[in-house]
Amino acid sequence: MSLLILLRSAPGQANPRPTSVRGFAGRVNKKYQRVKKLAPRYIKPEVCRQDGDFPVMPTKGLSLGSSIRDLDEAARSEGYQGEDTVPALQDRQLKPHYYRPKAVESRGKSPLVHAKEAKGTVAPRIPKLRKLPNPFEPLHRNPKGWGSDYYAKYFKDRERGLDGNKELVNKIISEHADKLGRPSENGEDSDDVERKKLKRKKAVRARDYWYEKNYQSSDPLAVPFMCTKELKRNMLNEAHKMNQNPDLAVDGALWEAYLRRAAQLSDKCHFRSLLRVFQAAASVQVYNRRVVPYYRTILAACAVKFTEMKPENFCHLMQALSRLQYRDEKLIAMLQKTALTWPTVPHKILVKAANSAAKLDLATQLWCKPLAIALCQAVCENTLIVKEFMNIKWITAVEMFDDATMINYLYRAEAVKREQLSDLRYSRHLQVVELYVRLCKEEAVWQQLNDNVKEFLRDLRKDDESVEEERERLKEEKRLAREKRRKEVNKYRKRLKKYGEEARPLAVKKTKTERLPMSCPFHREVSELLSAAGLQLMNGLKAGPFNLDMFHGPTNTVIEVCPEWQFYANTTHLTSRSRVRHMLIRKMGFNLALVPFQTWESLSTADDRLSWLSRHLPRHLRLPELIQERDTRREAAC
Repeated sequence: MSLLILLRSAPGQANPRPTSVRGFAGRVNKKYQRVKKLAPRYIKPEVCRQDGDFPVMPTKGLSLGSSIRDLDEAARSEGYQGEDTVPALQDRQLKPHYYRPKAVESRGKSPLVHAKEAKGTVAPRIPKLRKLPNPFEPLHRNPKGWGSDYYAKYFKDRERGLDGNKELVNKIISEHADKLGRPSENGEDSDDVERKKLKRKKAVRARDYWYEKNYQSSDPLAVPFMCTKELKRNMLNEAHKMNQNPDLAVDGALWEAYLRRAAQLSDKCHFRSLLRVFQAAASVQVYNRRVVPYYRTILAACAVKFTEMKPENFCHLMQALSRLQYRDEKLIAMLQKTALTWPTVPHKILVKAANSAAKLDLATQLWCKPLAIALCQAVCENTLIVKEFMNIKWITAVEMFDDATMINYLYRAEAVKREQLSDLRYSRHLQVVELYVRLCKEEAVWQQLNDNVKEFLRDLRKDDESVEEERERLKEEKRLAREKRRKEVNKYRKRLKKYGEEARPLAVKKTKTERLPMSCPFHREVSELLSAAGLQLMNGLKAGPFNLDMFHGPTNTVIEVCPEWQFYANTTHLTSRSRVRHMLIRKMGFNLALVPFQTWESLSTADDRLSWLSRHLPRHLRLPELIQERDTRREAAC
């Protein structure tokens, strides 16, 4: 009562608001709640389970420092007054779904209560997302009647009524462009025309980008100061110049300087620049032995950057190396990394990669088997187009095809000849394959073929012309080439009048030359030396698909010279094509004798070379007796 008396207003003063016990207790409770919010709450460590509940740590009223303190000690040091501060949470576990209600009717409850236990509280309102109606539903399901116009405000779609009639609509618009009041170009809307002009890019041909019209060969002394881009462009222009003028001799010093500079920049440039270097060198076919270390350095840089390459890039690399006839053990590691990609590459790339691997004598390697399996599968499933099928070389078929694939290959060749092509442009590959099948696979493959395929292969041999027929054909081809050249010159003059200096230049066409009995100067030297010794030889004799270098009829002996291009670069290993050629010549029944160029170049005088030939050629040639008879005749003449 004393408290109520003190709270009453003084005499003579108006009491604007009556005071009650309930109102006073409410104000005190609100003040207590404000103070309680600022005070830290003490939570026993055993209440919060770190494995099952998220860690709860009160942050209000705590000063977070650099050091980590225990929760119990922190709460007590910041004003903890006893264990009954939060009595409702003594035996309660904190869960993520506890929340603080806006108003609590029961004052004895803890401020943190569960939703099911908080009677009379206001739960937080969760906004619900309104479901967009489907404009294509029936009206009884869509009472508001929202149609395509409603969705047109949110989604941009094409005029579906014009599907399939775009050309007709554009034609009508172009005819009535004046009435419609908007310009038209080729029956297209002006917006479409402007959009295409923005997207359109000027296409530059590769020859216009790389090749310069007035190119002059670089000075070898200036090559060491070239950057990667300048070096790549100069190498491609030099290779293009050599291809356009076959009579020009290869400048060995210039190409050696190019490759030396490329080796110096190999670890600093992109792998595509290295591929361009190999492409240019392979186009000219630089066989100089001094450049082999540079090839090794550039290929090592390509192996380091192999993870950036695609299978197409690796195929182009093998193509260039096969033309250069350079083998390296790094190619096997590259084949291992691309073993799983061959079934996914285009067939054009697959055939090129297989041809290059066969030329590099990699077909017998273990990691080349996936490539061979992918090619055999494409041939057996008949998924190659005619151009890709005809690009398969004979060395690829001999080295990579198994018996079943060889049978399918010959059947497909006969079908191409019968149904799609009236004449095969180059039948030598099939002739070598037939010779290999008849000599080495008679029971497994040849006897499994039907009469149509055998007749087709026999016709290919009959169509093969003799030397006299070839000369007549070459004369006719020269006459046709002159007429074609005259037409091309007239077209070039018209282009020159129309475009001026930007006109495409007149290409230099390579004409076929008559087949000579001597394959190379090395062949000529050996033949002249043996003929001078009294050995009667026939040069350039045709035997099946091969032209034999020298043939001695009485003893059925074939003497083959092995020039530099029949060996891999800087090695004494014969190429795969030379090895299979020699094997087939022996299978045909000839006695084969080889004369390698390494031994020939090591002998300086003609007498030394002749004495070496007398020791290493077969004895039934009687070359020593012929040499002795020649010397006797010379002494008698003196």
